[in-house]
Amino acid sequence: MHPNTHPIQKKPRVICLGGLDSSGGAGLAADQKAIEGLGVQFVPITTAKTQQTHGEFLGFEIQKTEEVEKQLQEVFDGFEFDEIPVVKTGMMVNEDIVDALLKHLPSHAILICDPVLKSSSGGVLFEGNIEKLLTRASLVTPNKNEPSGGKAYLKKGGHNSGEIVQDHFESNDENFTLNAPRLPHGARGTGCFLASAIAAGLASGLDMLDAITIARAATQKAIRNAEKEGEHYTLSAGFWPPESQDFPWVIRNEKQAEAFPPIENATPDFYPIVDNIELLEELVEAGITTIQLRIKDAAGPELESKIKHAVDPKLESKIKHAVDIQEQYKSNLFVNDYWQLAIKHGAYGVHLGQEDIEEADIEAIHAAGLRLGLSTHCYFEAAVAHGLKPSYIALGPIYPTNSKEMRFTEQGLDALRLWKQLFDYPLVAIGGIHLDRVDDVIAQKPDLISVIGDVSHHENPTLRAKQWLAKLKA
Repeated sequence: MHPNTHPIQKKPRVICLGGLDSSGGAGLAADQKAIEGLGVQFVPITTAKTQQTHGEFLGFEIQKTEEVEKQLQEVFDGFEFDEIPVVKTGMMVNEDIVDALLKHLPSHAILICDPVLKSSSGGVLFEGNIEKLLTRASLVTPNKNEPSGGKAYLKKGGHNSGEIVQDHFESNDENFTLNAPRLPHGARGTGCFLASAIAAGLASGLDMLDAITIARAATQKAIRNAEKEGEHYTLSAGFWPPESQDFPWVIRNEKQAEAFPPIENATPDFYPIVDNIELLEELVEAGITTIQLRIKDAAGPELESKIKHAVDPKLESKIKHAVDIQEQYKSNLFVNDYWQLAIKHGAYGVHLGQEDIEEADIEAIHAAGLRLGLSTHCYFEAAVAHGLKPSYIALGPIYPTNSKEMRFTEQGLDALRLWKQLFDYPLVAIGGIHLDRVDDVIAQKPDLISVIGDVSHHENPTLRAKQWLAKLKA
């Protein structure tokens, strides 16, 4: 489910089973830092007490299984009927403790398993078969030489070499690589931190892909601002919200995209979306410099996908006419969806939704010199867009909208403000925006404000467009 449709729990919390690190750098210490830093309650259950420094693992004392089991029973008994427990495991020590967890774990619980099998110095931290735990897990977060399993796994790339840290996610439905720059220093506890941040996101109501995305961004900033203690670093606690340099990007085909050309526009600029040529010409004649032609269901819904890859004479004629208007008035025309016709007739740019990215030839659009705009509605979609280095990123709907059937509820002004902080690309605010409440949107400093109904459905669209221009230039 998407975060905007997932019911946020009344008391978000994460139960963490792991080792107590006497140096305070890893294990439950890192778990707590990640979970509480994302505004979620941290519920610790100690499986072992370790003796270690930042540079050396000296040993550990196993917690009695009956004590762990008693804590588990008390914790799960305290959950409300409609609450979905989120559990994160780290150092589990042995099969007895695993069995105790599985005995009390509710069937609907979400389980994040970070398999801690050996210390960095080579000490054995788990005895027995861990497969039963991995099989039950909703997500496993192994290092490169650790077992995967579970319904999905995120293979962490921190121990690999190269300038880019690559975490590979795989499930029955998804397969992608999440990327971030490798920082000049590492830090202790990053694996614990990442897995716990994912768990915190899930407990807050995010779906798996969004939780992974924000956890990776949070981990990056926590490493970047890590505090040096002797020869080692401990993760920063002030990691949220992340900044643009911390946000990861997604690559699906293992090929890094080239950046698209930037858009040339005043800030903030008005960016109306229209569905007919007549109105498009009226608006650019009235002074609109950036506009989008969005023709949906050109020959019936069942043929829409096919038309994107074939030549429909009526559709092609409209797009050619729109490009002619672009040339006449020196405007910036973005064509929604129909990238082949936009390339063929020389439009200024193409706008794509997330569902169109896989079908479109992104390299062909780039080679033709067109700009690319991409819609986003959540963290993961933003990471996908970031991987394509577009000319702009659009976030919406900011407010409720009836312009089309949406999978997403309103994003709100807080999300718009965060998107502005997370991305260096021009940002488009879209969805349910009307002239009478645009001041709050302008305050978040988007680069463009896009509307459909407030112009197209107005009794005098041209007058309304001029009112928008006057407002934004005031």
